[in-house]
Amino acid sequence: MDLNLGSELELRFAQLLQGQAVPLSARLVDLLGQLEIEYQVLSLSDHIQLASPLDLIDVKTVRESLDPSVAYEHHWTIGSTSKVLTDRAVMIETRVCTAEMQTAGRGRRGRQWQSPFGQNLCISWLGSIARPVSELGGLSIAVGIHWAEKLRAMGFQRVGLKWPNDLMMPEGKLGGILIELEAIPGFGTRVCVGMGMNIYVAPRLSESVQPTSCLGTGIGVTRTQFVIEAATAIGKAVATFGDEAMLAHQARWSDFDCYDSAQIGVIQGDQVMDGLNLGIHRDGGLRVKTDAGEQILYAGEVSVRATRK
Repeated sequence: MDLNLGSELELRFAQLLQGQAVPLSARLVDLLGQLEIEYQVLSLSDHIQLASPLDLIDVKTVRESLDPSVAYEHHWTIGSTSKVLTDRAVMIETRVCTAEMQTAGRGRRGRQWQSPFGQNLCISWLGSIARPVSELGGLSIAVGIHWAEKLRAMGFQRVGLKWPNDLMMPEGKLGGILIELEAIPGFGTRVCVGMGMNIYVAPRLSESVQPTSCLGTGIGVTRTQFVIEAATAIGKAVATFGDEAMLAHQARWSDFDCYDSAQIGVIQGDQVMDGLNLGIHRDGGLRVKTDAGEQILYAGEVSVRATRK
């Protein structure tokens, strides 16, 4: 269960998640507060129940839907789905890790990604590719396009991308993709793709003023379905990645780019450079037309924002 609870509290919590009313206790209320789970006290009773049912991930359904060669694990709470995978010894394997809640989710530039229990998507995919790290600069672009395309096919037509790895809605940031690469001597590269996406609520983004958004309630797709589709999309993006795939992604990028042909500001440390968004280079870099000519920028300490007209 990953919460390190005593047996009685664990039982009460599990019963609560199953929709049962359970005896009120200070420890249980404290736990629900930590997990940001809303509850209600039943009138004329010393029992509580969830304010509304939670859309918990169905582990059995996910496991049966993924390729048998993929090892799948799910946690109720965990520090980081990516860290639990990358902390293990390097092996040629494919693993997927999900959680109902992350307590130390990681984003770009050391930022944390936090979300309430049982509300959104946090998934990490671990695998390998027979290419060196130096050839994988565009992998986040490939993953982003595969996932945005899948989301649109699922009915979420307003989903777009912001270079290099943000999922966007017109109202704000929907999620993000963080890729970690590690060389495997004599083979290629171990790849860990971590993805967070706001399904029911927009979480807090520490040290960020960027607005966030979510898909919302009543969307007709369960979190279990999102896990299956995300794992499949990531696996396909990695398996098909290469020079030809990147040329295709370069040609299609404008269909997803929420800043397509727009004036943008590129933030590098304390410096801001204004220019015209020209799309992406075949290696995944961002092409920007500036007063000094066209420049190609790469992810890392670079962020992009819209420029006010």
